[in-house]
Amino acid sequence: MNNYFKTTVKKLTYEDVQIIGKLYELQADSTLSAIRRQQIADELDLSKHKLSLSIYRLIGMSLIEFANGTQNTHLYVTDFGMKVIEDTLQREEI
Repeated sequence: MNNYFKTTVKKLTYEDVQIIGKLYELQADSTLSAIRRQQIADELDLSKHKLSLSIYRLIGMSLIEFANGTQNTHLYVTDFGMKVIEDTLQREEI
Protein backbone atom coordinates (compact mmCIF):
# COMPACT_ATOMS: atom_id res chain seq x y z
CA MET A 1 0.00 0.00 0.00
CA ASN A 2 2.84 2.39 0.81
CA ASN A 3 4.26 1.97 -2.70
CA TYR A 4 0.82 2.67 -4.13
CA PHE A 5 0.66 5.94 -2.14
CA LYS A 6 4.04 6.98 -3.52
CA THR A 7 3.07 6.06 -7.06
CA THR A 8 -0.23 7.93 -6.77
CA VAL A 9 1.41 11.06 -5.37
CA LYS A 10 4.05 11.07 -8.11
CA LYS A 11 1.33 11.08 -10.78
CA LEU A 12 -0.35 14.23 -9.46
CA THR A 13 -0.04 17.41 -11.50
CA TYR A 14 0.16 20.89 -10.01
CA GLU A 15 -3.53 21.45 -10.76
CA ASP A 16 -4.42 18.09 -9.17
CA VAL A 17 -2.64 19.11 -5.98
CA GLN A 18 -4.36 22.50 -5.99
CA ILE A 19 -7.81 20.92 -6.31
CA ILE A 20 -7.39 18.16 -3.75
CA GLY A 21 -5.66 20.63 -1.43
CA LYS A 22 -8.55 23.09 -1.67
CA LEU A 23 -11.11 20.35 -0.96
CA TYR A 24 -9.02 19.22 2.02
CA GLU A 25 -8.66 22.80 3.27
CA LEU A 26 -12.43 23.32 3.05
CA GLN A 27 -13.01 19.98 4.83
CA ALA A 28 -15.01 18.56 1.93
CA ASP A 29 -14.74 14.93 3.00
CA SER A 30 -18.27 13.64 2.47
CA THR A 31 -21.35 14.11 0.32
CA LEU A 32 -22.79 16.46 2.94
CA SER A 33 -19.74 18.74 2.96
CA ALA A 34 -19.03 18.60 -0.79
CA ILE A 35 -17.94 21.83 -2.50
CA ARG A 36 -19.35 23.21 -5.74
CA ARG A 37 -17.15 22.65 -8.75
CA GLN A 38 -17.56 26.32 -9.73
CA GLN A 39 -16.36 27.49 -6.30
CA ILE A 40 -13.14 25.51 -6.77
CA ALA A 41 -12.65 26.97 -10.25
CA ASP A 42 -13.20 30.51 -8.96
CA GLU A 43 -10.93 30.18 -5.94
CA LEU A 44 -8.10 28.52 -7.85
CA ASP A 45 -8.55 30.55 -11.06
CA LEU A 46 -8.41 27.43 -13.22
CA SER A 47 -9.79 27.23 -16.74
CA LYS A 48 -12.79 24.98 -17.28
CA HIS A 49 -10.61 22.64 -19.37
CA LYS A 50 -7.84 22.27 -16.77
CA LEU A 51 -10.38 21.86 -14.00
CA SER A 52 -12.23 19.09 -15.85
CA LEU A 53 -9.00 17.26 -16.74
CA SER A 54 -7.79 17.29 -13.15
CA ILE A 55 -11.16 16.35 -11.68
CA TYR A 56 -11.46 13.27 -13.87
CA ARG A 57 -7.81 12.31 -13.21
CA LEU A 58 -8.42 12.56 -9.44
CA ILE A 59 -11.65 10.58 -9.73
CA GLY A 60 -9.81 7.94 -11.76
CA MET A 61 -7.23 7.66 -8.98
CA SER A 62 -10.07 7.37 -6.40
CA LEU A 63 -8.90 10.52 -4.60
CA ILE A 64 -12.09 12.53 -5.05
CA GLU A 65 -15.70 11.80 -6.03
CA PHE A 66 -18.80 13.65 -7.14
CA ALA A 67 -21.42 13.89 -4.41
CA ASN A 68 -24.46 11.71 -5.14
CA GLY A 69 -27.48 13.55 -6.43
CA THR A 70 -25.64 16.74 -7.38
CA GLN A 71 -25.50 16.20 -11.15
CA ASN A 72 -21.69 16.25 -11.00
CA THR A 73 -21.52 19.75 -9.55
CA HIS A 74 -20.18 19.02 -6.03
CA LEU A 75 -16.93 17.27 -5.10
CA TYR A 76 -15.35 15.82 -2.00
CA VAL A 77 -12.16 13.99 -1.00
CA THR A 78 -12.54 10.21 -0.57
CA ASP A 79 -11.17 8.29 2.41
CA PHE A 80 -8.31 7.12 0.21
CA GLY A 81 -7.67 10.71 -0.87
CA MET A 82 -7.55 11.80 2.77
CA LYS A 83 -4.99 9.07 3.53
CA VAL A 84 -2.81 10.17 0.61
CA ILE A 85 -2.96 13.82 1.73
CA GLU A 86 -2.25 13.01 5.38
CA ASP A 87 0.59 10.64 4.44
CA THR A 88 2.11 13.34 2.24
CA LEU A 89 1.78 15.97 4.97
CA GLN A 90 3.43 13.68 7.53
CA ARG A 91 6.36 13.08 5.20
CA GLU A 92 6.84 16.82 4.72
CA GLU A 93 6.89 17.44 8.48
CA ILE A 94 9.88 15.12 8.93
